[in-house]
Amino acid sequence: MVTALMTVSPEIHNPSPVSVSNPRNALDEAVELAAELAKNKAIPDRFKGDEKKGQLKVALLAARELRMETLQALNSFYIVNGQLSMSSDAMVGLAQRAGHKIWHEFKNETITVKSKYKDKDNKVQEKEVSFPSVRVTTVIVRAEDRERHTLFEDRLTEESDDAKITALERVIAKLEHRISWGHEEVKTAQLLGDPEGNHTKYPRAMRRHRADAEAIRMVCPEVLGAYKYTPEELGSRVTEDGAPIGVKIERASNPKQPIRTVVTPAKSELPQVKKIKGTVVASIPQQASGEPGDLSKFDAQGLHDLAEVASTRNQLIAILKQAENAKLVNKLVSTSNGKRTLRAALSEFAQTLR
Repeated sequence: MVTALMTVSPEIHNPSPVSVSNPRNALDEAVELAAELAKNKAIPDRFKGDEKKGQLKVALLAARELRMETLQALNSFYIVNGQLSMSSDAMVGLAQRAGHKIWHEFKNETITVKSKYKDKDNKVQEKEVSFPSVRVTTVIVRAEDRERHTLFEDRLTEESDDAKITALERVIAKLEHRISWGHEEVKTAQLLGDPEGNHTKYPRAMRRHRADAEAIRMVCPEVLGAYKYTPEELGSRVTEDGAPIGVKIERASNPKQPIRTVVTPAKSELPQVKKIKGTVVASIPQQASGEPGDLSKFDAQGLHDLAEVASTRNQLIAILKQAENAKLVNKLVSTSNGKRTLRAALSEFAQTLR
């Protein structure tokens, strides 16, 4: 059974913050405002106190960049591992403010897994165990497509010819961008290890946060500016509302450099690895002709790490073809900005090689 829940878009509203046409003035104003707010009881604890003024200034500048009201922004921003992150609810608000239409679909599922146990003779046996689950899908129609989407939906309700209904459904489907998170996606992202964790206790809410953030990055990333990830995607444990649990606050100007490794099924197949400024980087296997060599032994993470050091479009195309052939493009991989699908990561690398 599928339950659809519409998130009603408010009227498009662009608040009028202080002008940021002069970056120096914006910085001065942020410094002055931070000094005033640092001791104010109304702001979140993570920004209170003189020692947090640096984080507060960064959040205030981000609020101006995204044209968000000050208190709204401070309740939506978190600094995790040196990076400014944003709640998924704030991302949805920014997308709706820009005129994009967003709604959610919830589908109840039954998941069946194999479980091993020892019988009375101490022999290992295997049995199937089933349990209920939920799949959450975030659907977005971009602002410029909303009028056409509504028109085709209205025509669909009035149409009786099967062929025309099928054609209209295809057109509507092309205007609707969908990202879905269910048990398999959460398992792949390794978010199910803790039986008391929120992905186990509150699967509906947690999967919605993940689907929202990924969908908005994919469909309308321009509304997010430079702040494209939620606290959880940057490695923090979070509450069911998406707020970090026990986050160690660090200066946004001094982010930690991630350590990245190549993962392959067999150690004998590992490519040559060298270390550059604390980051482990793989070199792409090549044929004598200079074309990319055999990539079939690499898993999704291994292909991602090879793509990260690709120096030509031919290398990136070869990696993408291997990912598609091995059906790995929708697998989640670890990136410097959190978990992403391999397809999304490869697409971002392609932009840098244009």
